[in-house]
Order: sequence, then structure tokens, then C-alpha cells
Amino acid sequence: MRRAGARPFGESQRCGASGYPARTNVCLLTMPPTKADVSSDPLGPLYSRPGFLFRRAHQIADGIFVQECADLGLTPPQHSVLIAVAHYPQLSQADVSRLIGFDRATVGQVVRGLAARNLVRRQGSAKDKRNKTIELTPRGERILLRASAAMARISRRLLTPLNPQERKLLLELLDRVTDELNTASRSPVKPARPRITVETDHQRPAINRGRRGQSSQTA
Repeated sequence: MRRAGARPFGESQRCGASGYPARTNVCLLTMPPTKADVSSDPLGPLYSRPGFLFRRAHQIADGIFVQECADLGLTPPQHSVLIAVAHYPQLSQADVSRLIGFDRATVGQVVRGLAARNLVRRQGSAKDKRNKTIELTPRGERILLRASAAMARISRRLLTPLNPQERKLLLELLDRVTDELNTASRSPVKPARPRITVETDHQRPAINRGRRGQSSQTA
């Protein structure tokens, strides 16, 4: 028999000042929380924090990128460097760092890896031989062109849960947040980039090939 006032086995009981349950209903370990449970979830405040949600979104974006670019062997930082160098030939590593918002040490490591794969080349600047500039190689141009289809797939997958109006709003809000809080970053983007234009599946920017006068497309 159960003593008077005792709860059935499996019901949650509070343990001292810690507030942790002494017993947990087995169903709580196997069943996902319902909408009614979310407000009482002890981790609710964490899950609703903007920083936590941004981090989760970044993890998801990275995961989708790796899946879509597996055959290309590209990482997000590598692709960002290739895009910057494609648009602005003969950049220094410091220039690339400012354009894409990565610290110089990271960019240096990325550039060394790309150079080892013959995707970029480094050469002395005409003004200062000690200052190495970076250019795409023909192989780098081909990889970047192949990556354009993967970038389009990544964008579609990331925005799949939203309708067209929500997608446009989300991108505009993210652009505003990153623009207005740019200087709070450990590696701010310099110079400040222009406001974004939301693209459709039929609109993709052409890569400025600078002095070569060539162009290719990327998403």
C-alpha cells in the first residue's frame, strides 16, 4: 500500500533546493514534448534566446553546405575566399579578411589549402614583393562555376520552411542585424557592404573577372 499523500511511482517529485526531479516518468524520456509542454520546459529560455537560435541556424547551414558540396571538397570559408578573389582579382590576404569577415590567420590557412589544390595562386605585388596577392587559377574558376548549382540548392533548402514573403523578410532582417551590429564582430566586414537584393531562382550575379573580362555565374 502507498502511504497517504505519497505520489505514484514515476511521477516527478522535487528534490530539495536543487529543484531537480527525483523520479522521472518513463514517457517523458521517450515522447517528444507537446506544444503545451514547451512553456514549462526548463530549457525554454535557452532555446528562445537569439544567440542560441543564431548558433543553431549556423550549424544547420554548415551541415547543409557540407552535404551539398561533398563532391567539390569545399568548406564555407573556402568558398567565401574563392568568391572574394573572383570578384576582386589580386587581393591581399588582409583584403580578403576584411571583405568576408574572417580573421587573417584563418584566411591565411584557407588560402594555403586552396593553393595546395591549385585553386588559387599567390604572387608578389607589383608595389611590394613581400605582399602576396591572390588570384583564381583556371581550376579554381571551374570549381567555383560548379559550386554555383550547389549554392542554389543550399539556399533553397535553408529557406524551405518559409513561404516567399517570409523568406524575403528573413533575409532583410538578417541583413539589418549583421549590418548594424557589424562592429560587434571579432572580424567586422570592411568596407561595409551594400544592402542585399533578394534573389530569385532566375537571378544570379555574374562574377566580375576584372582585367580578364570573363564572367561566370555563382549563387
